[in-house]
Amino acid sequence: MPPSLTLSKIRNIKQQALLACIDSNIEVSTVALACVYFERLALDCRVDKSNRRLTFAACLLIAIKINEANVALVTETPSKNTKKSVGVIKSWIKTNKGGDVFASILEFFTHDWGLSLKTLFAAEFGVFAALNFKLHATPSQVAFHFKRMMKILDWSPIDYLGKSMYEQWQECLVDEKIRKDAKEQRLEQRQQRSEKKLLQLQHKLKMIEEAHGNQHQQAIYDRVINDSDEDLSKQSLPNANQRTSKISLKKKPGLKIFNRIGLKKSSNNLVTLVSPSKNSIDGGNDGVKNSKFASTIGVQDNTVKRSVSTPNFS
Repeated sequence: MPPSLTLSKIRNIKQQALLACIDSNIEVSTVALACVYFERLALDCRVDKSNRRLTFAACLLIAIKINEANVALVTETPSKNTKKSVGVIKSWIKTNKGGDVFASILEFFTHDWGLSLKTLFAAEFGVFAALNFKLHATPSQVAFHFKRMMKILDWSPIDYLGKSMYEQWQECLVDEKIRKDAKEQRLEQRQQRSEKKLLQLQHKLKMIEEAHGNQHQQAIYDRVINDSDEDLSKQSLPNANQRTSKISLKKKPGLKIFNRIGLKKSSNNLVTLVSPSKNSIDGGNDGVKNSKFASTIGVQDNTVKRSVSTPNFS
């Protein structure tokens, strides 16, 4: 609610309207129903200090049309000068309680609250639209304001309503309470069912996630095993190649040794002396040394051909 609309102002308006309705012979329940409409608009922030009286007066007019007995709308047919042939409905009330009932309440609105009838009748439909065209009020909502007004007037509800009507009123309140409790119970049961469904769905999702997680872990485990097997096979192949290369190197004698001593391999697996020394003529000491060296490197004497030049004694 706006800060300009204080609780004291609302209480003063309700008390003034109650006294005016009692003077006009209007039911207290009608004022209680008008209070329900007014509080709906106040909680919707549609009432402030400037329009509080106009709003409550329009709410009271609507409540009189809804709650008062033997109430009818008076229609006025248009005159000959008007072009429209349809009857115009005026916001006017006719009751069987007396002709001065509605006149007295309108006089209260115009004289005491300073409202014009034109603005009052124009605001009536605006209030009706602001209420979202919902004029129904529960018995407990009306009973709350009705009991407070009975205390203000210092009246007894049984004496005011009568024994039979008071019993009917109490039965209505009990029935409403039973319906309210049943509605709350249905809401609780519905909420419990929805929570149970949510728990079941969460359990299913958890099971599905666990199954997917196990499958993923198994796939990762298989992938790791395959990768390790491939690495082991790759490591074993180079070792075998290295072993074969070492064996072949061991079997083949190095050519560097032959190059150092001046020997070469021929095509028919014979080793020849490329550059013999002069001291190897006629089986000299150097020749014996070379034959010994050749035997030490694995060359047989019968496979070695010594190129001996004949001496020239001339």
